[in-house]
Amino acid sequence: PNNPYTNMPSPLQLAQEHLQAGRTDEAILALEGEVSQNPESSEGWRLLGQLHAENDQDVEAIYCLKKGHEVDPYNLDSLLALGVSCTNELDAPQALSHLKTWLANHEEFQSLDGVTAPTPPLSDFLAVKQQVASLFTRAAAMSSVVNSPALTDVHVALGVVHTIDRNFEAAIHHFAEALKARPKDYSLWNKLGATLANSGHSEASLAAYHQALALKPNYTRGWSNLAIAHANLDHYEDAIRFYLTALSLNGKAKHIWHYIHTALLHQGRYDLLTAVEQQSVPALATHFPGVVSRDALPPPSSEPPEDSKLVLSRIYASLAHG
Repeated sequence: PNNPYTNMPSPLQLAQEHLQAGRTDEAILALEGEVSQNPESSEGWRLLGQLHAENDQDVEAIYCLKKGHEVDPYNLDSLLALGVSCTNELDAPQALSHLKTWLANHEEFQSLDGVTAPTPPLSDFLAVKQQVASLFTRAAAMSSVVNSPALTDVHVALGVVHTIDRNFEAAIHHFAEALKARPKDYSLWNKLGATLANSGHSEASLAAYHQALALKPNYTRGWSNLAIAHANLDHYEDAIRFYLTALSLNGKAKHIWHYIHTALLHQGRYDLLTAVEQQSVPALATHFPGVVSRDALPPPSSEPPEDSKLVLSRIYASLAHG
């Protein structure tokens, strides 16, 4: 209701301009205007899904990405994004199915042996996983894609496949390989950070999250994941501060309140639980100095704050000692 972009010309172009300037909320409104005016806009749905995912709202992200996939089943970016979002929502069979469809429809992998073979029933998860892992591993070895952007996407997909398989060491390797080609990709730094944290290396994950947040300071999911890593390290004060920063960026990410509740219990701050029940960021922020409001965020950086090779080598050194 009352979305000014519903009647504006070229809302998709306006959304892209807002994104360039780091105005995520305005971009979301413009994209909602785009898909309202043009329900067949696959790119509008895809971008809207991407922004919901970045705002830590996977249910909404998957809805939009699926709409984009319905109107254009061959939008490769939508398929890859669906694979990632379904993994976040713990729907592994569906994630693998989308990733295989991405591979089968990518012009660089049309000649890959077995890529057009039927996918086993999603109920046979092991068979699906084995088929998709084998296809992507062979895709990564194809000589024709050695210097192609498609190889970077294959590394991203393999990172997701190995995450599903809980083979975190392999997932970390593939996300790191992708980052060598795309060091400015904040979502990739976030994926690497989450994989490190999920594998028990929360200390190492911090460097990856800091890279992501320097590149996109209003990245709700990045702040939320940074908070989770600090909570894993028993740094509850920092965790709460970063959870509140995430909520100040996107108050719709209601699940974050559950994490704050847990962190406060660990701290023994029962006096603050009422503020959690009331879902009041300002009330809690007075007790945790350093919560960053949207207006106080620095502008997005066009370059990572640290040389990506140095960060990756430091992460690997940390893993070797861990």
